[in-house]
This record gives sequence, C-alpha cells and structure tokens, in this order.
Amino acid sequence: MATNRVKNSRVAPVILAGALAVLLAGVLLFPGCGEREQVRDDALARVGETVLKLPEFNELFELAEAGFSGYGLGYTANRKESRRQFLNQLVEEMFVLEYARVNGLVLTPEALQKAEQGIWRDYTFVNPDDPILGKDKAGEEQEQAAPQDLTEPPEAFVSVLRDQALTFQLWEKGLARRLLLEQAISREMDGRVQVSEEEIKAYLAENPVIPQMRPEEDTAYEKSEAPEGEDAPEPKGPSLEEQKRIARKVLEAQKAQDEYAQWLLELKERFPVSVRPDLL
Repeated sequence: MATNRVKNSRVAPVILAGALAVLLAGVLLFPGCGEREQVRDDALARVGETVLKLPEFNELFELAEAGFSGYGLGYTANRKESRRQFLNQLVEEMFVLEYARVNGLVLTPEALQKAEQGIWRDYTFVNPDDPILGKDKAGEEQEQAAPQDLTEPPEAFVSVLRDQALTFQLWEKGLARRLLLEQAISREMDGRVQVSEEEIKAYLAENPVIPQMRPEEDTAYEKSEAPEGEDAPEPKGPSLEEQKRIARKVLEAQKAQDEYAQWLLELKERFPVSVRPDLL
C-alpha cells in the first residue's frame, strides 16, 4: 500500500491551527476545571513541572486579544468565560511543553532569530503610494529584504505592534512559545500521519470536485460571439493531480488532528495536572 508521510514542517502548524477550533466547539480534552486537582500554591496551572502563573496568563491573553498568530478567542460577551476557555487552551499546550521539557527540547536563539526574520521580511515591502509608510519614498521601487539581512524589526512591523498596544518583548515571547510547541509536536507526530492512495481515491469518490470556471474562461465566455443557442464550452475543473493534492491535504489535516488528540490523552495519563481557576 502506497503511503505518503507528512513532513514535520506541515504537521505542527496544522495541529496548532485546529486545536482552538476543537476547544471552542466544546470538545474539550479536559472538560471541567473542577475535575482537576486544585493546586495549593500561587500557580494558576501546573502540568508536571511546567507552571503557569497569573502574570504569564495575562500576557498570553493579551496576545490572544490582539489576534496573535496561533491564539484566538471564541465569541462571548462574558470576559470571564473567555478567560476560562483560554485557560483550557493553555493547559492543553502545557502538556506539550512538559513533554518538551522531559525530552530536553529547547528553542535555540538561532531558530528564534530565523523565524523572526522570516516574519519581518513580509513587512519590508513598502508601497510607494502608501500615504504613511511610502510618503518619503514615492516613486522608488521597493523590494523585500533577504531575511538574513534583517538584524532588527522593520518600522512597518513595529508600527503594527504599536497599533495593537503590544511590546516587542511580549510578541517575541509568544513567538518563542509557539515555536517550541511546533518543535515538540513535530518530534512526536513525524511518521504518525500517513495517507494512502486508496484513501485518496475513496475521498474523491465521496467528495467529487465540482468544476468551476476559471477567470480567463469566464472572461472568454462573456465576450463570446458564438451564435445564440450554441452550447458554451464546459468550464474546466482542477486536473486529477490537483484533485489528489487537495484530497491528500484534507486527509492529512484530519488525521493530524486525530493523532494529536490521541497523543494528548496519552500525555494526560503520563503527567499530573492541577489548576486554580479561582485565580482568574
């Protein structure tokens, strides 16, 4: 049976992106804070030796409110409920962070810098017509800088943080946390997610791709001078290879979430967890 393994760099972001959706749907792996052992110190939550205190929780909640990548808040008019939901998300992550600690996984300064430079690069292109950022360079052709050439965040990036009332230090702390989570998830998930050609065929049989008219075909149809009554050409859909690629991506995402959920259950059995939701 032919199978396709998912590479590390693809699994972790998919899992982290889907984890919040699972939480907000109410399918919590750790459904009620009352079911967990209550801690007796000033820690808001503790998983093994990984500790979350209220100041750190507040910082991460601030990032979530600002829409920091990887975090998000479900719609609720009750701020206390939002914080409780977010605590559930962080407790889930703490199991992964404890796994990282036990296995000696650390984020190197070089890895953090490389990730930062990759993000900053998206902020180095300045539209000359931009009324703010481009006003001093109107008429000049702007190009994106090579990531390795960026030794500090560009002004456009700093401006975005400023608009969101976030400090660079807080943003960097949140990024480092996400990167370590991805590193730990990748280490464990590599090889777990496999999709066979038979599964792809079965998926396409149950979920046929509906052909959609491409932009150039749509334009050609509108300008067509064919006699009235003649059949217009059928719109072309994705090629078979493109359909397979889409199907594989969908199946990989589904399997990654299933494997991640199972892994978290294994970690829950392995590491003791305790919380104090009354501190929120």
